[in-house]
Amino acid sequence: MAVHWTVPRCITAVYGRLNAARDNAVLVCHALSGSALVGSWWPEIFAPGAVLSLEHDFVICINLIGSCYGSTGPQSVDPKTGKAYGPDFPLVSIRDNVRAQSLLLDSLGIRKLRLVLGGSIGGMQALDWTILNPDRVERALIIGVAPLSAMGLALNHLQRQAILHDPDWARGRYLPQCPPRRGLALARQIGMLSYKSAPLFEERFGRNPNLREIEDPWCLNDHGGGLTGGRFDIAGYLDYQGERFIERFDANAYLAILRAMDTWDPMRGCGSPKEAFAASVPA
Repeated sequence: MAVHWTVPRCITAVYGRLNAARDNAVLVCHALSGSALVGSWWPEIFAPGAVLSLEHDFVICINLIGSCYGSTGPQSVDPKTGKAYGPDFPLVSIRDNVRAQSLLLDSLGIRKLRLVLGGSIGGMQALDWTILNPDRVERALIIGVAPLSAMGLALNHLQRQAILHDPDWARGRYLPQCPPRRGLALARQIGMLSYKSAPLFEERFGRNPNLREIEDPWCLNDHGGGLTGGRFDIAGYLDYQGERFIERFDANAYLAILRAMDTWDPMRGCGSPKEAFAASVPA
């Protein structure tokens, strides 16, 4: 289905003041479920002695296109149909987002960034900034970034399937009051498996029973019997993360950003890493 595009809306938050020379701008790029409000999800970055200082830096964060925190996304209205884009929302790549961010900064009169930083999908954006706009970026801080491996692609596929197989997804045309909560919660739980290493999971949870609801996997009473049994601590943790997530995120937006993550590859179309990163700035 053809999608009619107008200029996308990019919700932006700023912290601090832009100086007269306009050379103290810092761009923070958020990860999958983040928003433009970097102060709410990464307050440590403004702590005394941290990377950024609001006394000296003008900090900008731009919500991804496709997100559900104000920028144009699947919940936005397609001006051609008068209805939400829903499942017809197109693929908007990481590189598309970086180009949109560049135009937004142009509109603010900011030609140079002292620093661009981010982790995960935020790091993908930061790295693409250094590739597409090396003359505009002095330094980059890129955290935990690589094109998704086969395992990463597999986990994202399972997350999509969890959402698509929820009957409430309704082919992406679900009502706001009846979203695919179970599918999105399960997708988030699958995603959480890639956010921490196996040794960290083992250190934190081990084979402990779920203490949140006093469950005993070995017990045969109502709290431990039956085919499923009582949960272990790791299961209680994952269920809790899924329950929290569905209160603040949209399923179609999740699918849109997963696609952007899947398709990101700075080497695509290049013969070698040297060719891909020839113009990049120091990290």
